[in-house]
Amino acid sequence: KTEALIWLVKTFTANEQFNEAQAVLDYIAVENTFIKNYDREKELVHADLLIKQNLYSEAIPHILEALENYKSNKKKSRLRFVLAQLFEQTGNKASAVTYYKKSTKGNNNYDMVFNAKLKSLKLSNRKKDADDNDRMLAKLIRDSKNVDYLDQLYYERALIAQSKFKTDLAKEYLTKS
Repeated sequence: KTEALIWLVKTFTANEQFNEAQAVLDYIAVENTFIKNYDREKELVHADLLIKQNLYSEAIPHILEALENYKSNKKKSRLRFVLAQLFEQTGNKASAVTYYKKSTKGNNNYDMVFNAKLKSLKLSNRKKDADDNDRMLAKLIRDSKNVDYLDQLYYERALIAQSKFKTDLAKEYLTKS
């Protein structure tokens, strides 16, 4: 019964039947027979429902709750990445950077690690951090694992050069991107 209710919420959400999905979640909240092992799944489907409705800040507490119930670093990393995206979407850049950085720890999905690093650099792209960010990008460019991402890395370096009014260098990086 418990798993069926979770899938019912997922189905209603996927079909954009948000009121029905919320009704099932409300039923789950008062139902005493809901199995505790499914608490994290309940939180995740609730967060998914809210995200699909563009209610990002309301989804954050549900993902934080689900995060506490996971032991696997791989799953925690993915949830931290999603949290970072939600914080970024809601304008909370400091928390977004924190969770992007946390999402790189214990994660073996290099695409996610790369994107988390790049996002943290973009969000912390202040004048005083520009030199540090440029050095970090140069280091990422030298890393052979990033050959598929060179366009993005050079583009970010171009933005940094442009912010420092180094137009020729910015053009060079844009050409390489």
